[in-house]
Amino acid sequence: MAIEGAKEGDGEVVTDINITPLCDIFVVLLIIFMVTAEQIVQTGPVVDLPKNSVASQQPSRVVVTITEDGRYFVGDAQVPIDTAQKDPYAALAARLTEEIAKSKDGSVMIRSDKRKSIREVMRVKDLADRSGATQVAIGTRLENP
Repeated sequence: MAIEGAKEGDGEVVTDINITPLCDIFVVLLIIFMVTAEQIVQTGPVVDLPKNSVASQQPSRVVVTITEDGRYFVGDAQVPIDTAQKDPYAALAARLTEEIAKSKDGSVMIRSDKRKSIREVMRVKDLADRSGATQVAIGTRLENP
């Protein structure tokens, strides 16, 4: 719908509204938002999560990631596992205690590469429980039916 106004040759100001460039800008911004939204949500190192047929409803506050090569991360920070010590997971337990104390609800999400053993996941779950976690969840990808 255009608004009638003066013609260009009359020497008066043109009052027609052309919204096509505005729509183009909105489409470009929408595309940029859609592309970057997934990158914003992903935190920590990339792991290949096992699949699940039900979506998780509860967002977690503290994220522990176990990579395929055996590195441990709390959030984005890598936590060293020193096998030479009596308790190789002491640094991970200390970091979990610190992060759980700072979190609002005390919940922990464990993201482990699907090629890692359940033993390692349960070790982290036990550490989270001993560190004061109120809830512990295991991260999965939603499987497309």
